[in-house]
Amino acid sequence: MHVNSFIFLLFLLVNLFVGIRSIRRPRIQHTQSTTPNIIGAILAITYGGEVLCNPLNIDDLLRLAGNTISYFIIGNLLANRLYLFLSNGSLAETMGKLYGHLIRKIVAICGILHSVAVAAIQFKLLSIVICWFFSIQGNYSLIIAALLITFSVGSNNIQSLTLVRVVRCTTFGILLPMMAWTVWKHMVSQHHANQMHLALTIKRSWNSLMDLHTNPLDYIAYFTVFAIPAFYPAQVDRIVLSKNATQIKHSFNGAGFFSLSINLLLLWVALLVQKDTCNLMLSAVSCGTFTTYMELKPLFMLGVTALTISTAGAHLHAATGLMANDLPNLFRWIKQPVLYQVIVGVMATLLSLYAKDQVIWMAIMLFKTVISVPLLLSLIGIFFHPDAVLIGMLTGGLTTIAWYCFESNLAMHGVLSAIGMNLLSSIAIQMVKGKQLSKPYYNILAQTIVSNIPPLWKQCSKYVLKNIKQFNLWDYLQKQLPKDPLPYILFSFYILLTGYGSFYTFSSNPEWYSTLESFVLIPSLFVVTFFLVYLSITPQPYIHKIASVVWPLSHIYFFFLVGTGMAILTKFAHIHNIIFMINLALAMFITPTIVVWFGYMISAMMAWIMFHYMSNNTFIAYFLDFNIGIAYGVFMVFLLIGGFLYHNKGLDKLLSIIQALTCEKEEQNAKQLFNKQQIEALAYESNCIMSQLNNKLTRLEKPEERFLAYSEQATMLKKYRNRIFNHLKHNLYLTTNWISIDQLLAECFDAIKMNNIYDVPYVIIDTKHLYIQCAIESIKNLIINSLYSCSAYNTLHDDQKKDIYIYIDDTKLGYRLTLLEGKLQKINAISLIITTDTRLPAIRPLYKVTEMADIQILDGNEEKIDSENQHIVHAHYGHYERFNSEAAITHLYVIPVNVKEITKAFATLSPVVHTKKMVLDPISMQEEADFLEKVKQKKDLDIDTVMDALQLIKVYYTTQRRKTGELSYLHPMGVASILLNITDDAHVIIAGLVHDVVQNTPLTEAGLTTLFGNSITQIVRVAAHLEKELPSQKDNYITYIEAIIRNKNHDAILVRLADVLHNARTIAGHTAEKQIEKARLIQKFYLPLAIQMQLVTISQELELHIQNILNIAMVKH
Repeated sequence: MHVNSFIFLLFLLVNLFVGIRSIRRPRIQHTQSTTPNIIGAILAITYGGEVLCNPLNIDDLLRLAGNTISYFIIGNLLANRLYLFLSNGSLAETMGKLYGHLIRKIVAICGILHSVAVAAIQFKLLSIVICWFFSIQGNYSLIIAALLITFSVGSNNIQSLTLVRVVRCTTFGILLPMMAWTVWKHMVSQHHANQMHLALTIKRSWNSLMDLHTNPLDYIAYFTVFAIPAFYPAQVDRIVLSKNATQIKHSFNGAGFFSLSINLLLLWVALLVQKDTCNLMLSAVSCGTFTTYMELKPLFMLGVTALTISTAGAHLHAATGLMANDLPNLFRWIKQPVLYQVIVGVMATLLSLYAKDQVIWMAIMLFKTVISVPLLLSLIGIFFHPDAVLIGMLTGGLTTIAWYCFESNLAMHGVLSAIGMNLLSSIAIQMVKGKQLSKPYYNILAQTIVSNIPPLWKQCSKYVLKNIKQFNLWDYLQKQLPKDPLPYILFSFYILLTGYGSFYTFSSNPEWYSTLESFVLIPSLFVVTFFLVYLSITPQPYIHKIASVVWPLSHIYFFFLVGTGMAILTKFAHIHNIIFMINLALAMFITPTIVVWFGYMISAMMAWIMFHYMSNNTFIAYFLDFNIGIAYGVFMVFLLIGGFLYHNKGLDKLLSIIQALTCEKEEQNAKQLFNKQQIEALAYESNCIMSQLNNKLTRLEKPEERFLAYSEQATMLKKYRNRIFNHLKHNLYLTTNWISIDQLLAECFDAIKMNNIYDVPYVIIDTKHLYIQCAIESIKNLIINSLYSCSAYNTLHDDQKKDIYIYIDDTKLGYRLTLLEGKLQKINAISLIITTDTRLPAIRPLYKVTEMADIQILDGNEEKIDSENQHIVHAHYGHYERFNSEAAITHLYVIPVNVKEITKAFATLSPVVHTKKMVLDPISMQEEADFLEKVKQKKDLDIDTVMDALQLIKVYYTTQRRKTGELSYLHPMGVASILLNITDDAHVIIAGLVHDVVQNTPLTEAGLTTLFGNSITQIVRVAAHLEKELPSQKDNYITYIEAIIRNKNHDAILVRLADVLHNARTIAGHTAEKQIEKARLIQKFYLPLAIQMQLVTISQELELHIQNILNIAMVKH
């Protein structure tokens, strides 16, 4: 057996052995992978054995170029919207959750057909190579190829084997470039290095490749079809491997850059071999390449095999996953997972044996015409009715099949027609079925901002000396190694162009070829291959160390040594001047300072040696010649000046750092001042509470009453103290940093364990804010607690399990600065809703919060559930609501985008003024006396408790006045006066007195509960939420009224109606537009509510106020 055949056979057997071993192991679930591995997997799907076996024509190049564009579209436009894929196991499962189980089955069937068809093509390609090597009959070689691929890919790993990935990288990094270079040298020798003849030959190859007789619209159609992202099942398997949308973006952009470089190389190869008409590229270049480099022959065969195995394996895995996960009923008789893979392999084998190529391509394109349209529409936020999607899929599929039946060639016009029919039929059915679903699916991605502040300039000298002593070259090289794959991709692409590509510019002095091949061409190819392998495999520690040395050395070698040497040897020809200048610019931007200066010294030494020890005859003759010493001097000055300007921006950096530190110091001062204000307010509240509780005790006459009161007060004060201390603990030690919303959610999903499909949340983000500044760990705990709460709800309600939704939207927080003369400060915020309810709660444009984050005393159950969440939200000066019902649970959080804006704004305003003494005018004194007279007429009413409440609101409303000019405390007193006319319940009357003291003053809810009990606090809380929970559609007000009368606290409704009535009496303080707005609300909601509550007096007076306001408005207009 020939040694090449032995190498080829050994490679096949090794892959088969490893694959069979993996089949014997249990099938494992997909785990998150690194970005380089995902890039390699995407490229394995794109480039199969056809790039080496089939003749490269314009259709193949347009297909590959379209795939490249589709990767950039996914990476830059769609990657931020792919959380739906991350939450599911397959494409069919995603579509099924969107449009139903029938759609899921259709997607699974189309995906299986697509994957099987692609695998069938790879079986054929490998069979061609086996026939060429071993002279086996076609059908037998195809069956052997099918068995080798089916059992070589294994069953428990979605990634290709390491050996296959290394060979695949070597194919593109060494094999193809060397083949192209060999063919080029052969052409140069044929045309005696005549540049004009070479140019004419390349031009004829280009014209032949482009087939100028073909309609350009056909090229556009072909390119457009493949440029449309299809999200084939094998691609979605790679997306599922990603950690978050950021990794999806990096992976597809990296795959796009790699694909672009490979496509350019393939285009160049196609131009070089275009004159040949053989069926195999192998026969087109074997005479030139394999005669010169015999070792490339087995490498070529290994490359074809690696490409076919990796491409077919990816699609076999995808089809197997669709069969097992999305069509379980159809294959429920299968007990062993490996049988799925065997079935898919048999299907692909039968298809490759008995189906025409046109049928196989129809099966491949059927996925794009049927599935891709509704999927892409869903990703951009357009959701059709399931029936519209179903009809669109059927129409697209039937159009594709009909085009195949009536046309001998399934042209790209037919595919575009099928896509158009799919879209048009979906739109038509949607218009019949009803209004389009307005369910946005949008996600924003960005990198996390991390502040890293170096020492101040006064400590620079000490800092530099310390770093010199602690400098470790090995650690320095490790730190300089890029963590992201993009620099490796771009650097490899660049040195391929400037190192390997520059050889094609030589048209004379072939004696330089052998020398420069050894010093430039071969090193550039091996460095590129090294970095490709480094990105494609999971590197061991020793490989990291090798890469940390190769990375800076390759910069020195190619940027300085090769750049300088080529420029001097060609006597500074135009192309090498440009390359040299780009080398210098790149060196300044991506190379460490030490490497730059070391490269500069080496380059200067090499230039001096070349100038002094080389004669003019040894230079490469070129068409341009001038004083090379002056040119080199200019370039060295350019390097020195550029390096100085780039690496010595210390002053600018220092100024920016000092400015950042100054801003941070201001924010710290603001935080300290604001914390001081809060502590003063809490201290003042505590004194008020102790004073009032002491007064209550002194009014008790019987010892047993005092003992019971002591016990109750001790319990309440203990709860109050615990809440206050917990609040201060969270608030005073709040450490914030910036984080992207996408990254925040990704870290939460990584931390939480999802037990079943209902625990995987749908993420719907519609905010313009990329980042928020918050206590990251606290907000993560907030989200995780809420997800567990929703999951627990699903566990308790097994009969009605619901999906979990996360909605993020823009809103504002309005801080009523009661400590600061009652001013209102509006801050940008985001609303975060975590719910099991399919109906999105109405997001208000403004949530009013006092700057004194509220502190509540909850009952036992609520304490366990909400205590930590409330502390987190209050520490961020946010707003928190929680809705429970038998049908769903909803958590609503409103968090400021930048929490530091709040304290900084507060600190620039006035100091605390709530301790000022209130000065009563005669009108206020008379109204207070009238109110107290009405209170005394109620015999069963505890006058002392009413006086305590009145005294409390007088203290906390000291400096506030209403828009009518009257003192603010007269409003709650007026509300209580109205309640005295309709009820004798002391709790209701006291609740009327204190109904907005928590909302409009620094008094906390915990303080109110401590003073007056939980029942009054509950009335106040429910009354405040009646209007906040109003439905967005006014037509639903009647239903809402019936619901609150049936379910809500009637005492709270009385308090709210009395509040509305008193506001109507004093509505003259508002503008005409505001008066009309409030009158409309009273007319639509509060008046029907008062009628339903049978409050005749209140309803009649409200109706009178409405008529007066609207009549006046009509007269003015």
